[in-house]
Amino acid sequence: AVCSCSNRRGTRIMSALEKRVLSDEIAVPYLQGSKVSQGQLFVSVCGRTVSVDEHGCRSIADLQASLRCTLQMDGHAFNICDANGTNLLTDMQLNEALRDGLTPFYAALSDTSLHQLENRREDLAQLQWKVVRDQITNMTGKMAQLARENNEFHFQLEANKAETMERIEHMRGEVYKGLERERIAMQSELTTVSEHVNHIIQLLNSERSKREFAAQSAEKKMDAFLDGLDKESAARQQLAELQQECQTTVSTERAL
Repeated sequence: AVCSCSNRRGTRIMSALEKRVLSDEIAVPYLQGSKVSQGQLFVSVCGRTVSVDEHGCRSIADLQASLRCTLQMDGHAFNICDANGTNLLTDMQLNEALRDGLTPFYAALSDTSLHQLENRREDLAQLQWKVVRDQITNMTGKMAQLARENNEFHFQLEANKAETMERIEHMRGEVYKGLERERIAMQSELTTVSEHVNHIIQLLNSERSKREFAAQSAEKKMDAFLDGLDKESAARQQLAELQQECQTTVSTERAL
């Protein structure tokens, strides 16, 4: 099956080359039966017309080598024919065609060269497919690695997030506990201060009550003392009045 496919491909390539040769025949009719004066031989090959040194092409091998060198197609062989389409298989036929002026020559790749080109194209296609597969494999591996790294990063991010939330909750609990301790301590201090203030207020009230009582007692004593002085003054005045009466009575009696 591979051989038949290659033969069909070779036939298509040969047909394409023959069409190019015919187009060259139409494009360069003025070259038919003519040679360049400088000793150049024109050959229509692979869709183009090239010139080679006629003096260096006295054999089929030399002409093949000149064509390969000019077209840069090393390792390929050509089927050469004269202007009449006669295959040139021997050096004698080549020299006779040159002598009779049956130029330009026409050359086409041989079946072997066509098979080589086809094989090279298949090898190149396989190589390209292998490169594509390798690139796809590498890309798949890189994508898988990227996916793994993405998953690892996601897991690490989730772990960091959970750890951060745990730390935040722990810090929040510690802050709440500290605030509660501070509140209790401040409440206790406020209670103690309030108790001290109440005690001081009680002491002040007691001292004020004592001072009021003492002031009232002093006032009562002062009132009593003043009352005593008033009574003593009244008694002295009565005594003075009695003395005066007594003196008056004594004086009256003495006068009698």
